Amino acid sequence: MSSKLSQEKLVAGAACAVAALAALAYRRLCRKIAALEAKDQMREFAAYYTRGVDRLDPKMILAAFEPDATMDIPNLPQPVPVSEFAVGATDFLKKTLVATQHCVSNAIVVLAPDGKTARSEIYFIAHHWKNVDGQVVNAGVNGRYLDAWTRGADGVFRIAKRKLLYDFQGALWNKAVEDAAKNDGLASKPSVARPENIGSRDKSDYSYLHLGPLY
Repeated sequence: MSSKLSQEKLVAGAACAVAALAALAYRRLCRKIAALEAKDQMREFAAYYTRGVDRLDPKMILAAFEPDATMDIPNLPQPVPVSEFAVGATDFLKKTLVATQHCVSNAIVVLAPDGKTARSEIYFIAHHWKNVDGQVVNAGVNGRYLDAWTRGADGVFRIAKRKLLYDFQGALWNKAVEDAAKNDGLASKPSVARPENIGSRDKSDYSYLHLGPLY
């Protein structure tokens, strides 16, 4: 009888251990799914900005951001509220360019352990089509969006702060910025890109500080 009881305890103990491992695996799976869903949602919201810019739609731009979010743009002298930027940028692009197309890729999203905040780096290629002496040419810019995200009460991540880095800016883009700076109709006058918003091809690049030591 004693031997049978010991065997039953052994089986029960093994069953409990299996159940505990299954519960642990399930919790890990749930966290993994939640993280994947969050990252996918952030990538989609990041595209709202580029779509809003290309469609000259300030409301679409604002949909990706917290109401009090700020934008640190190379061609503005200091960070500005996104509410101001959305109007100023679309005004600037409407007056200076024929069309734009922003293509985003290479997204790295780093979620905080508590799942309430995140940081990301997203590459972009910006085609800026400009009319120069009757010919439409591309005054393009390449760079990266470095975003700090927060999860709202509705469970949706939105951008709380964005810093934009240029990795390449063509001479035509610089000329477009200089010409636009003379336009009194712009809410925020652009300027030559600030050095702290220029990307670097080594570990002094701001992205290392932004994303953390792992990257």
